[in-house]
Formats: sequence, structure tokens, C-alpha cells
Amino acid sequence: MTAQIDDLFRYRRSLYSVAGISQEELFDISALGLRPVSTCTACWRGYQAVFGLSKSQLVLAELNVSLF
Repeated sequence: MTAQIDDLFRYRRSLYSVAGISQEELFDISALGLRPVSTCTACWRGYQAVFGLSKSQLVLAELNVSLF
């Protein structure tokens, strides 16, 4: 089984892998009306999210999406 590309959290110029969450998803790509596709076995979801902090709130800082 291929390891999946991690979502990331950028904090103080360092990147950290988001390994898992206990509640709902941190980001719902369907809210943007996008339909990502998998282009490789390392990214079945078809996207990678990079989160950060802005005014003490978690924000989506970067989104890498595979679209056809």
C-alpha cells in the first residue's frame, strides 16, 4: 500500500504533518464546488491542504488540487 500525501500545518516557518483528526474533516473541498481526481496512488483524494494560523484561527493557507 502506498503512503498517502499528508495534509500539512505551517507554523513559525515549519511544516508539520496532520496525521489524523478525531472530529469531522478540517476542510470540505465540495464547499468550493471542486471535484478532484486521483492522479496517483499516493493521493486518492486528489488534493492536499496546507493549514496555517491567522488571528488565532485555523485557516486554509494553500490547496493543491488535481483536476481534469
